[in-house]
Amino acid sequence: MPNSAESFVLNSFEGPTSKFFRIAAALAALPLWAAPQPDWFPKKDMLTIGVYYYPEAWPKSQWSHDMTNIRKLGMEFVHMGEFAWYFMEPEEGKFNFD
Repeated sequence: MPNSAESFVLNSFEGPTSKFFRIAAALAALPLWAAPQPDWFPKKDMLTIGVYYYPEAWPKSQWSHDMTNIRKLGMEFVHMGEFAWYFMEPEEGKFNFD
């Protein structure tokens, strides 16, 4: 049994083309999720999403909170270090990752 909105739509068209319009209106009223959706963007073709993060710009006490939010947002990678490389390699060939 149609609800009042569906009833209005189905009974709003009169005349020689009313059957066509009734069918078109009924089809347009179907929820989009009722029809199978095309796989426009297969998972294998999707891009990964990430974030640039500069820990040296934030207090160390903030890092854990930031990483939690990055995970929560679904980021797949974190890019960091290009501006802080001098902290990690203070001398050519000598690395410090503490």
